[in-house]
Amino acid sequence: MKKIGIILLCGLLLSILGAGEARANFVSEQDARAVVQNWLEMTPTQSLAIEGTEVREVVYFTGGLHGNPGYYVVLLDPSGWVIVPV
Repeated sequence: MKKIGIILLCGLLLSILGAGEARANFVSEQDARAVVQNWLEMTPTQSLAIEGTEVREVVYFTGGLHGNPGYYVVLLDPSGWVIVPV
């Protein structure tokens, strides 16, 4: 019984130590546009009161001095917007 407890404790410690850093690829402007277009196609506009039905423009905002890579604001036509993290 003690051996199982030690194994579980070691597994827990390894999972905590290994979860210290998240890694992901950056999103391109084309990917941000595609994500929002797909979301608009899959989402019923009546249930969420979405006013925009098409992507009008994608604007990039930098993350500033803190090392944040930034985000895209996808503007919808005729109105509305969606934020997509870079």
